[in-house]
Amino acid sequence: MTKWYEIKALPGKGNALVAVRALTPGTVILNEAPIMSVPMSGNGRSAESTSESAIMQAFDKLSAKQQKELLTLHANSGTGLGFDHKTPMPVRIFRTNAIGNDTRSRVFLDLSRVNHSCLPNASVEQNDCVIADKHIGYGEEITIDYRANINSRMKANQRALGLQLFYEFKCDCVACHSSAFQRTSDMRRTLINALTAAVFEGTYPPIYPDGTSEYYDADPQPLRDKLTATQRTEYQFLLAKLYEAEGLSGVMISTFYHNAAESLLQFLKQESKHNVMKDITSLEAAYCIKTWADEAIRLLEYTRGPTYPYAVYDRQQMKKWQENSVISIALDFLKMNSNGWEKKELRPFALTMDNHMKTEFLFTHEEYWRLIMGRVLKRRRGSRS
Repeated sequence: MTKWYEIKALPGKGNALVAVRALTPGTVILNEAPIMSVPMSGNGRSAESTSESAIMQAFDKLSAKQQKELLTLHANSGTGLGFDHKTPMPVRIFRTNAIGNDTRSRVFLDLSRVNHSCLPNASVEQNDCVIADKHIGYGEEITIDYRANINSRMKANQRALGLQLFYEFKCDCVACHSSAFQRTSDMRRTLINALTAAVFEGTYPPIYPDGTSEYYDADPQPLRDKLTATQRTEYQFLLAKLYEAEGLSGVMISTFYHNAAESLLQFLKQESKHNVMKDITSLEAAYCIKTWADEAIRLLEYTRGPTYPYAVYDRQQMKKWQENSVISIALDFLKMNSNGWEKKELRPFALTMDNHMKTEFLFTHEEYWRLIMGRVLKRRRGSRS
């Protein structure tokens, strides 16, 4: 199997993984078996939820060579990880380096040496593989974000608190240095935090200025009105653009583009149920759905390859969407008139269909609203008679 990296000591960083050849997005850089795997205790989802006795039992089962290899890994003092200097070294090392899911915590020898960046060039998949998210040059350090789900929504000073508490180091990436980029990054991540909290309605509560304990409490803000369908679409699209501008994971950008397209399609379906809208489809909306869905698929194929499960799923979804009567006629029209549409020579806003789903009329924006208002007034007159 081709080895894409070497372990190398870097000034101020200790051991790190460095690319030994140029890597393209989607390259599986690292796929190793864990040296230790320990069941979670209770309902925990972190390394602190593994009992000391369970860790020591697993350590005792290792060969002498494996024990020696494990003991070469870094161990924190444990301030934020539930242990202190009296805790046995194998437990300290395990809790410092473990990653886990709902059932088990695991430690990997090489993965434990991948350093952190708030703007990483790789990420860890659910199957514990490290995959390149961007082009990585020969001799370039391979990095991941240790707290990707949280750090993407935190400003530099908030991230610094968490990294110091749990990992005991200061990040020196460009998003953490005091600079114009860092200030812009802080603004982007503040917006990402607010939009994420709104879109997911409490699943991801807002992160507060201290960046630590308050994040884990329930959102104390007063209940807000739920997002409208239009807001939900716009917020997902904005999240995609903010992640893109920040240089974060292409997989997450793809997710937001897909969600924006799906949200807009659902909105069109709901609108088509109203009498005044039942035979009208917005060409602009259909164009956005197609464009966003295509971009979601392109990003997944670029960063993970065409056989990646979510890429396959998104292609299947797009096929179903294109077969949906709400937008199929509109997409056919756009396809037939693609050159004119791209050159902005055609400026229709919407089209209507007859009972056989054939195009009947094309409307500019102004004509569309005149038609809608005419139908609304007609309905009102009918209800009064």
